[in-house]
Amino acid sequence: MRIGVISDTHGNSQVWQQAWQQVLADCDLILHAGDILAPGPRNPITAGYNPPALAEALNSLTRPWLAVRGNCDAEVDEMMLARQLPPLTQVHTSFGLLVITHGHQYDGPAGLIKLAKQQKARVVISGHTHVPVLLEQEGTFLLNPGSPTLPKEDWPPTLAVVTERGIQLLNLQNGAVIKEINW
Repeated sequence: MRIGVISDTHGNSQVWQQAWQQVLADCDLILHAGDILAPGPRNPITAGYNPPALAEALNSLTRPWLAVRGNCDAEVDEMMLARQLPPLTQVHTSFGLLVITHGHQYDGPAGLIKLAKQQKARVVISGHTHVPVLLEQEGTFLLNPGSPTLPKEDWPPTLAVVTERGIQLLNLQNGAVIKEINW
């Protein structure tokens, strides 16, 4: 199983198309960790900003996908996406339980580790910071795929892939593996 993980697209349909063509089209499942369509009041409108086109692309996916509500997602986003955006969701896999949340309601890595212990998760996926994170802490893997639209702290646009072998953070601009952890 190959799971594509993306977050913080903030309505940019061009970035989504690039991520789809380069990585996500080869995935069996796609997980979006929130801030899907809206730019949010603190973020600029980016070139490629087209929430209706992004919503249509997501709604027309022929493979399974799950998403959670980010701090910039609103009821109108759920209407455009024709699905509810819970604050947290889970995926059971052959390599363990994955818990997905946007992450803005947790106190950084310590809060996410606490969530992992409560949920008995092997991997906690979050977004929100626009900064990629891939680390193992107390037997739990923390993954933030960063943002393909508005990366921060001089990171390139990023996303991630989770497989039976482990997790890879990928540079969307050139496809390079930025960091990898094997189980």
